[in-house]
Amino acid sequence: MIGRRPDLGRRFGGTHAVVTGGSAGIGLAIARRLVALGGSVTLVARDEERLGRAAASLGERARTLALDISDADAVADRLPAELAEWPADLVVNCAGISTVGEFMDLDGPALRREMDVNYFGAVWVTRAVLPHFLERGRGHVAIVGSTASVIGIHGYGAYTPPKFALYGLAEVLRAELAPKGIGVTIVLPTSTRTGMLERELEEAPPETRRLITAERILEPEEVAEAALRAVASGRFEAIPGRDVTLQTRAYRLAPSVGRRIVDRKARG
Repeated sequence: MIGRRPDLGRRFGGTHAVVTGGSAGIGLAIARRLVALGGSVTLVARDEERLGRAAASLGERARTLALDISDADAVADRLPAELAEWPADLVVNCAGISTVGEFMDLDGPALRREMDVNYFGAVWVTRAVLPHFLERGRGHVAIVGSTASVIGIHGYGAYTPPKFALYGLAEVLRAELAPKGIGVTIVLPTSTRTGMLERELEEAPPETRRLITAERILEPEEVAEAALRAVASGRFEAIPGRDVTLQTRAYRLAPSVGRRIVDRKARG
């Protein structure tokens, strides 16, 4: 039936997912929803203590893997071992960091670190998981990008470039993996109520703060639901929130107009 909403319990019940950035924010919200639907998860993040607390909040169907996803060798060594023990049906690339500030105020290490974590982290994790999916003949790769994968705004000179790169990566993966039975979904949330956003608001230039607070802020659970519905439906792109979807589509149709609107909001 056209337009029928997917049965998430049927789709994710009994499945196992690897969720990077799973100790907090959107990643933890996605993991929590998967467990509620009858699935199980491996939470991946750097901080063992935070991972432990997150797993404890989810119960016995949550495992942890303390791992720096920007370390290509560590990912290639440890993630396949986890998959050999706990075969996965879904990988959610959600780990990310954000350093806000005008481009010339950002130092080189900050620019490099954002690309290493936000982009290459997803690259290394996906490369480690794909042989497992291909051997099983099924699987799904989800990538949490951002509306910053589409729109560049004041103060996100470190954050936006890797998010744009993630969209390109997702496009290539979709083209290459669809004939092999592997699904790909990219999720494009706008500002979401997480600890990372709280830090951004504290550190952001006035223009960036005005842009963030001018729009509706999403809840992590809203993003998680949209992401999983897109995966279950086999959709390539998910933009959580009808209002955000309309704004993003309008920007794509008339980017010059969209830029003027965004610039005006930044100036206040």
